[in-house]
Amino acid sequence: MQLKINYLLGALIVGGVLATACNPQTPAPTATQPATSSPTAKPPVTASSSATPSVLPSDTPQPTSTEMSDATAEPTVTLAPTVLPPTNIADVKQPTAEPLASGIAVFSSASLGISFHYAKGDSGTDFATKESGDKAYVYMKTAQPETGQWVQVFSKPAKTSLEDAIKSQVLQGYSLTDCIVKLVSDPNKSSGSAATPGITFAMITIPQSPDDDPGAIQTKAAKCPQPYAAVGGLAYFMTTNNAPERFVFFSIGQYFIPAEQNHPWQTTLKFIATSANPAVNVSAAQYIDDRSNPERLVASLINAINRREYPRAYGYWQNTDQLAPFDQYAQGYAKTDSVTLKTGPVRGSAGAGQFYYTIPAILAAKMADGSTQTFVACYQIHLSNPGMQVTPPFSPMAIQKAYTEKVSNNSATATLLSQICQKGSFPDDPLSPAGPSNAPDSQRYTDDRSSAVAVLRSLVNAINRKEYSRAYSYWEPGSVVAPFSDFQNGYVKTASVAVTTGAVQSDAGAGQLYYNAPVTLKAKMSDGSTQTFVGCYAFHLANPGIQSPPFQPLGIKSATVKKVANNADTTILMKSACPAS
Repeated sequence: MQLKINYLLGALIVGGVLATACNPQTPAPTATQPATSSPTAKPPVTASSSATPSVLPSDTPQPTSTEMSDATAEPTVTLAPTVLPPTNIADVKQPTAEPLASGIAVFSSASLGISFHYAKGDSGTDFATKESGDKAYVYMKTAQPETGQWVQVFSKPAKTSLEDAIKSQVLQGYSLTDCIVKLVSDPNKSSGSAATPGITFAMITIPQSPDDDPGAIQTKAAKCPQPYAAVGGLAYFMTTNNAPERFVFFSIGQYFIPAEQNHPWQTTLKFIATSANPAVNVSAAQYIDDRSNPERLVASLINAINRREYPRAYGYWQNTDQLAPFDQYAQGYAKTDSVTLKTGPVRGSAGAGQFYYTIPAILAAKMADGSTQTFVACYQIHLSNPGMQVTPPFSPMAIQKAYTEKVSNNSATATLLSQICQKGSFPDDPLSPAGPSNAPDSQRYTDDRSSAVAVLRSLVNAINRKEYSRAYSYWEPGSVVAPFSDFQNGYVKTASVAVTTGAVQSDAGAGQLYYNAPVTLKAKMSDGSTQTFVGCYAFHLANPGIQSPPFQPLGIKSATVKKVANNADTTILMKSACPAS
């Protein structure tokens, strides 16, 4: 069946395809933010000096030390890229070429980048495997895959520790005192066994006391994301020195599925090279609101659908008059459980201050009745040159239209990805990596509202790229910020900005999410001098699951900063920069 509907896979009102039964989880950005003006000099970020609301409890800190300079620095703790990066095959262990023992099978997935062994059967029970999205299931053939054991694949910056990756990707919005990330020895070995070289293990545990009964333990466990907390069964995370850009989570429970020599199957897992078009992690377990490039924009769209945040999904379309009315748009996903995403190479063109992109995608929709429907799509995406958008409101990257076809579930997706944009008569020119000086693929254009730290990264990126209208857009409507002309003039003598953050606090209530972040700002001025500021940034997001169109993303509510000596102990100063909760 061929579908020529511009809004498809944003509104997909075709038999109710594409929606999710996953419970929406509100995002909990970990943050960092720039600030206001002092009497002696313009700081790197212009804002009012009004007090930040004292709404954030001290029992939910998100410690992070984040350094950013211009558009190239990476925060220590942030959302990892959701597309599994290509890996040099020579650097990663490949599946063993040795003959397998009798009765042993191999699971290998180039899209997930993992392989492992498992027994075909044991004591009269037969086992099977199934790949679905970012997970691989090992299960009894007489049961549903989702009831079995499984491994989930995550990606992270190679230099980010396993603990920080878990905190930023799994524990967003959860108290780090209620949900404790702990490095452990190999959970599959007896206590006191020698460490496994080159492999790091971690668990999410809960605080316990000798007086805890099962009810108390369950109450504590309910404060942590399940099934990631290690309560009532084996559950743990793992990464290796050979593939530091990836980590996995094992959900094992209380029973044993063997591989060769009676070892558990999970101990045989190896990271292998990923395919050219790996699956993109768009699960409802994380919050993705990122318009930095076409891949992230499409990932944000599907993530919003998976989280049932339909006003947010609706907002990624540039011309909603091409879509169905919102209520009908949302209802179109009523029969869809979840969606997985794979994307192909981005192509596009630039001209007259406009950037146009096409990106092919494969979407597999798991329906509420257990069936799967597969679609191949081409999205056309548009962005007006950010450097030429000189007055607010800023128009971010958005989807203009989509061409889709429903295909069989076993179709040759690589071929389909290479052809779909041509079928849709969309521009399909190779996209130059260099591009114009203000092109969003140069200077690592960042427009990400997935977390408070991401908003700050985007703000600093916009300031350092002199895209002041975009920088201004990160302040939410009604926030305490100077008029745009004063805001822009505040950066006339600022060459670049670097930011360090302290422990971020968060609070939620009445459908609202709030965050406070203590910051240190280092502003390099155009005369070569440096100015240092310490302050506090406050963020706000109305719960994405209950908003109505137009969607209002995470934004800055207010900021207070104070100029300090360049040699001041800013670590100490940041501890008192935000109001005590």
